[in-house]
Amino acid sequence: MLDVARSSECTVSKEWNDLLLTFYKSIDSSPSWQGFVEMLTSVFVSASAIMVIRPSSEHDLGFLVCSDRAADATIRKYQESWYDLDPLRVLPADKVIIGSEIMADEEWQQCVFYKDFFIYTTAIGVDRILAVNIVTSSGTFSRLRIHRGPDQPPFSAEDKAKLSFLVPHLKQGLHLAALIGRKEVERQLFEETLDRLHIGTIILDETQHILRTNEAARDLMAAKDGLRNVNGMIEGCYASDSRNIRDLLARTANDPDMMLTQSLSRPDTDRKLGIVVRSIPLIASSEGKVRPAWALFLRDPDARSGSMIDAIQQMFDFTRAEATLAAELANGLTLDEAADAMGIKRNTARAHLRSVFVKAGVTRQTELVRILLNGVIGLS
Repeated sequence: MLDVARSSECTVSKEWNDLLLTFYKSIDSSPSWQGFVEMLTSVFVSASAIMVIRPSSEHDLGFLVCSDRAADATIRKYQESWYDLDPLRVLPADKVIIGSEIMADEEWQQCVFYKDFFIYTTAIGVDRILAVNIVTSSGTFSRLRIHRGPDQPPFSAEDKAKLSFLVPHLKQGLHLAALIGRKEVERQLFEETLDRLHIGTIILDETQHILRTNEAARDLMAAKDGLRNVNGMIEGCYASDSRNIRDLLARTANDPDMMLTQSLSRPDTDRKLGIVVRSIPLIASSEGKVRPAWALFLRDPDARSGSMIDAIQQMFDFTRAEATLAAELANGLTLDEAADAMGIKRNTARAHLRSVFVKAGVTRQTELVRILLNGVIGLS
């Protein structure tokens, strides 16, 4: 079928090469899989194709891609109700079938799915449906459906063989897409956590250029608060600090067990910015000059915790006033300063503090601040 040695099949071979290339490009493209699904209709000389990346359920509309980008209303109806009526939703994993192999045409025309869905879209026979359900090792369960119109010929054994040729690629591509998606979710969660803790992170490549930063680091560099981004490279606000950063990078290079710290001067405050530098072990199989080589961690001693009053109130069963006082103390205010900020008298603040001590199980203000900052409050 795909013997490229036969000159008469050279065009088909290029077409399939383009199809596979489009499929693997779809793994991280936007909109996901759209170009691949559209190309399927051309390769299989069909009227439409649908790829269900994540099946719909009672609690999740799922995710599917249709070759007809204008079919939003139809897709929505399928996601909301028609998915549960689809007689082809349960098939042997990874086995390509023509609809007529598991249903007679009369049975197909009498089923609710045909009457409510296919007549709504296009009244086609069951022999004009080519289907496969893909199950990957990462737990992905997907479906691919290719449809021909009433004026097109039924699918043949050769069409089945062609789609069967694609199945291993579909399995691998969907598996990779699932892994990439999970890694991206994990990365976003970790990055968000560091942002909440006011820890800036900067990843540098082998040429010491910036590969990635989180929001906390970007804010510091944008404000030129001890650190600057100069043509894609990290610089201190003063020449001596820039030299110190280069020295840290040189000393930690190729030794991932070494972590060095340094303080950086800041133009607008005497309190210095702390920075930790460590190298990142290079993966032997990686190539190019954009491999992560160093990680820099920053902590701003002046950073104030965000609005954590609700979390404190829930955690310790404080009243609103008690939670507000505890939050002000955690942000570095004295009791008198917290009382002024809250617009209450000092004696009232002291009464709130006594109640806070009892509920939190502490006896000193420093102990209260410690459990607030070291606990999960800062993450909420």
